[in-house]
Amino acid sequence: MFRVCAFAPANIPICAGMLMTPATRFNVLFWQWVNQTYNAGFNYSNRNASGSLTNEKLAAIYTGASAISCGLAVGLGEAVKRAPVSAATAAILGKFVPYCAVASSNVFNFMAMRSSELVTGIPIKDKEGAVMGMSQEAAKVAIFQGAVTRAVIPAPVLILPPIVMRAVDKLAVPSRFVCAGVCDDACGHACVFSCSSASVWLRSLSLD
Repeated sequence: MFRVCAFAPANIPICAGMLMTPATRFNVLFWQWVNQTYNAGFNYSNRNASGSLTNEKLAAIYTGASAISCGLAVGLGEAVKRAPVSAATAAILGKFVPYCAVASSNVFNFMAMRSSELVTGIPIKDKEGAVMGMSQEAAKVAIFQGAVTRAVIPAPVLILPPIVMRAVDKLAVPSRFVCAGVCDDACGHACVFSCSSASVWLRSLSLD
């Protein structure tokens, strides 16, 4: 359930819940909490196995990410409602609130879980998989790229469906089925942004 191969099917109902349910405070908080709970399991299952995270730190990261996600979702939602714009514009802006909340909490979650690697470094391996040493520079590159990826991954899933939905509002097609189909396709495409390893120039690194 928490492996990369399960990312799309597990996220379809979560993303559909964020986008298709009425934006009541309960629904906003509930779906953001569900999303962060899944993210916590996903991040734990795909963590750097060579690192060490205590249960206390994991709980603190989960609590912080949930607070950021729920706080931004509710706060931005209220800000959009009170913004001096037309109702149509407010409705459009409101559809992008889930993405802002999810992306921000994803970046925090990832940075918090991998921050210790800035001190310890991460293992550098040759083509045969043999560990050549530890590198803090590689850790900086990996954490930066991972943080950007965690911000980009929700974009196709939470930004594309609202755009498509506005285009089909006037069609005689049940909007919920269209949204679910778009979420399915977007979740699959979002997976291409995730990878477990990358190549770097050895000359740019200092091995310990």
